[in-house]
Amino acid sequence: MSLRTRLDAELDQFKRDGVYKRLNYLASPQDSRVQMEGRGEVVILSSNNYLGLCNVPEVIAAGKRALDRWWAANPPSRTRAAGTRTRGCAPRCSASRIS
Repeated sequence: MSLRTRLDAELDQFKRDGVYKRLNYLASPQDSRVQMEGRGEVVILSSNNYLGLCNVPEVIAAGKRALDRWWAANPPSRTRAAGTRTRGCAPRCSASRIS
C-alpha cells in the first residue's frame, strides 16, 4: 500500500469517526457574529476582537502606520534569517498584506 493510499484511508476514517478537523474560514469581517464559509451566521466566542476594534477605520489605519514605521516579524524566522533580508522587506510586505 502506498503512502498516499494509506494517508487517504486514515483521513477517510477520521471523517467517519467524526474527529476530522478542518479550518473554518470567515466570509465576513471578524465580529461577535460572523458569516462562516459553509455554515452561515455563527457566534464567535474565541475572537481576539474582544474590544470590538477590529473594524474601526482609525485602528486599522494606526496599525498600518505602525507596520510602516516599526515593521513586524516572527522572531524565530528573523533569527533563522540572521535579521538581514527580513528587515528590509518586512514593512512593505506586511503593509501590502493588510491593504
